[in-house]
Amino acid sequence: MQVSLSETGGLSRRLEVAVPATEVANEVQQRLKKLSRTARLKGFRPGKAPLAVITKQFGEQVRAEVLSDLMRSSFAQAVSQEKLRPAAGPRIEPLALGPESDLKYAAHFEVLPEIRVSPPDTLAVERPSASVTEADIDAALAYAAELAREGTVDLPLETRV
Repeated sequence: MQVSLSETGGLSRRLEVAVPATEVANEVQQRLKKLSRTARLKGFRPGKAPLAVITKQFGEQVRAEVLSDLMRSSFAQAVSQEKLRPAAGPRIEPLALGPESDLKYAAHFEVLPEIRVSPPDTLAVERPSASVTEADIDAALAYAAELAREGTVDLPLETRV
């Protein structure tokens, strides 16, 4: 399996993957053999249909399933090989799907950004400090008393002046 990775800007990546035609053909043959054991075709006993008939009947469908499965598995393998962390599923664009050619496709996806956290020992914390003077307290009490005299603030009877 050949893999080539390219950055398309920001967090976007393009991953081109090529799976050898022999691997695709082997997988298709294995699935057809497995299917031939259980397939029910008219004129044949269950599981006794010749592989050529099974291939003619189900070959394209099995090949499509194999290509889909190989794309999914080879993408996962390529991502782990390149040590990438995709943010979501890829948008896959087939490049070559011919019956005798290698399976080639391009996957477009975004990766999660790398976040580096520095150790807490190196962080400087700035603590705000507030100083309250006697003048600030007197001004706040005078303002509260004026509000109480005007009647704009309902205070309990015990605290009224």
